[in-house]
Amino acid sequence: RQQCPTGYQCVVIPEQTQCLQAPCPVPRVECQPSKQ
Repeated sequence: RQQCPTGYQCVVIPEQTQCLQAPCPVPRVECQPSKQ
């Protein structure tokens, strides 16, 4: 499952978008702060 720090979530990023946060263990997915 998701292995993001607390308060973060795995989000799919478009091919042309660079990873800004630490990538999750899934291709084209990275951890971003959860907006609540």
